[in-house]
Amino acid sequence: MPISDERLRYIGEMEGWEYLTSSIKSKELTNEFIKINEETKNQDGHIKTEFEIPNNCKVVDVTGIEVPFIIVFESHIIINRFATKKKIQELIELEKKNNS
Repeated sequence: MPISDERLRYIGEMEGWEYLTSSIKSKELTNEFIKINEETKNQDGHIKTEFEIPNNCKVVDVTGIEVPFIIVFESHIIINRFATKKKIQELIELEKKNNS
C-alpha cells in the first residue's frame, strides 16, 4: 500500500556513520536512545567518525545510489555519528532489547 503524502513530513537528515533505530516500542527505550544521542551533541564536526562496524549491526548501504532517500517515522531516532561511534555496542544492545 503506498504511503500517502499527508503522513510524510521532514524531520531531519542523516549524515554518514549515524545509527537509525528500528521503530521504538516504549517510552523508556526512547529515553535511553535520546540520552545516548544527547551526550555527544555539539562536538567538533571535523572529528573523524569512521569506525569498524560490528558484524551484529545491520547496515543500510546507499553507496552508488544517486539520490538515496530513506523514509522513517517519528518512532525512529537518528543517533548522531559521534554517539554512534562511541556507543555502537550499547546501541546494538538497546536495539536487541527493543526487538525482543
